[in-house]
Parts: sequence; C-alpha cells; structure tokens
Amino acid sequence: MTLYQRPDEHVFAEGARPGEVQLFPDLSRGWGVAFEQTGGIPPMEWFNFISKRADEAIRYLMQRGLPEWSDTEDYPEGSYIQYAGKTYRAKVENKGKIPQNSLAEWEEWGITRRVLDAHFHPKDGELDWSKITATPTTLSGYGITDAAPIADPAFSGEPTAPTPNEASDNSTKIATTAFTQNAILAAFNGPHQQLLDDDGFQKLPGGLILQWGRTRTKVGSSATITFPMKFPTVKLVVIVTAVQDVLNIYTTPAYATNQYNDYTATPNDRDVNTAFSTFNVHGRHGGRVSVRKMSPDAEEPGKCWLDWFALGY
Repeated sequence: MTLYQRPDEHVFAEGARPGEVQLFPDLSRGWGVAFEQTGGIPPMEWFNFISKRADEAIRYLMQRGLPEWSDTEDYPEGSYIQYAGKTYRAKVENKGKIPQNSLAEWEEWGITRRVLDAHFHPKDGELDWSKITATPTTLSGYGITDAAPIADPAFSGEPTAPTPNEASDNSTKIATTAFTQNAILAAFNGPHQQLLDDDGFQKLPGGLILQWGRTRTKVGSSATITFPMKFPTVKLVVIVTAVQDVLNIYTTPAYATNQYNDYTATPNDRDVNTAFSTFNVHGRHGGRVSVRKMSPDAEEPGKCWLDWFALGY
C-alpha cells in the first residue's frame, strides 16, 4: 500500500493579484462552458479558481479532521461529522437533521476529557456517583438478565465459593462443603479431642467426654483407674464390667453414680452381686476412681480383668 506524504500548507493562487482569480461560471457543467463563453479556451483566472478551490478543500480537511455538519449535505450511514464542539456518527442515511436534536439519525461518537471529568474524580480517577444521573436501579436495567437476586438467591448447578481457612471460623462467611468437612473433622479429631487406644477417650463437640479402658484386680484388693483425660467439670457415671478374656463378659455392670472426694466406701456406694462376682466402686475423682472386687469368680477365683467406661464433662 502506498503511503502518501502530508502536503504542505500552501494554497494555489492564494497570493494572486486582484482580477487573477475569477469565479468559475458553471461548476456542474465543467469545461464545456468555455465553448459558450470564451471560444473553447478557458482563461487563466478560471484555472486559478479551480486549483485554489481544490487546495482550500484539502486545507479544510487537514485543519478540521472531520467536516462540520451541513444542512445541505447528504450523509450516508456511518458518516462522521462535528457539530457544536462534539462529534457524531450517522446511524442511518439522512439530510438536514441537526445531530444533537436527531438521536434517531445521529449518535454521539467521540468522548472528550471534559466529558470524562464530569463523571470521574479528576484527582484519583474514582467514579463520582453523585454526578451520574438517570442510572438504572436494577441489574436488568444494565442488560443483565441472568443474575441471581441479592435477596434469597437460588443457584443452580454446582456453584463454588472461597473456603475459609480456619475450621473454628464462626463468621457469616459462606461455608463450603470443604469447610464443613474440615470443621466436623476438627471437632472430633486431634490429640485434644480423642485417643483411640485400649485406654482412650473421645471428646464430643458439646463437651461430653467418653472414656474407656481395662485394668486387673483380685478379691479384697482395689484397682485404681486413672482416666486418660481428666474430667474438667463433672463425672457423671462410671461403669465397670468383669471379663474373663477379651471375648467373654461374665457380669452385669457395676455403676458408680455418686461423686466423692476420697476413696472411702459409703452406704451410697452400690455393690452389684452377679452370678460370678461383686464389685464396689468407690468415689470418683476428676482423674481416677477405685474399684474393689468383693467376691470370687467361679471360673477364675481370686483375680479378674475389669473393663470400664466413664461419662462426664
């Protein structure tokens, strides 16, 4: 593609002397008018006029960039003009339609810094909402028709959201399925929440603590059960069961439902007589209880394994 250099600012015959430039008698007829008026030989003055007219048109466009609107011009769709300090583009073919009054035919095209400053803060570029008028009040007013409402939105598909970092977060952030799973696991798992062993415990989210274990004693002797986790507030119940081995249970549980601060048996302690043995569970401390075997087993006289289970908080 050929790129042409910008012409200079000189206009042909701009410095002509008086009488050296004469108005061409009939522009639409062209040079044929010379046969009627000058014997077929056009004078110099007409040549000066035609050349001067062409150069002035070029200079006009070079200076203006876009031509000014004219009420006598035919404008096809897509034409660009300027009018009253603004630029416009023809939306449809038109003639004699004043741009600022004919929005069906013309649309404002260029945006000046003055227009931008009318809507944006000139210092930091932040939008000055107070200067914006006649703005839509709904999303549909902006052409957004598929957005969920702010109040009581109903989503479809599988929407996602950022997952809060802390499982203990109790703010109003959206709880994702990942956060919910982490929070549930954190409520049950961890060294301060559970010990899954022969002697162990499980602390539930509401504060209730379940503890279990196994010890051994014999007739007339006491076995001290030390809880894997000390009950911080109240010891609700301790259940002790005698077993011969890990598979066979031979007695009904012995319950200790009263709380004492020592190991001395009282009338409120309950001896549970079964087909095989009797146990006496003495007072319950935050971290231990004492269990005494009162009668021998038929299967294994003089000794016994004890499984115990305790509840508290």
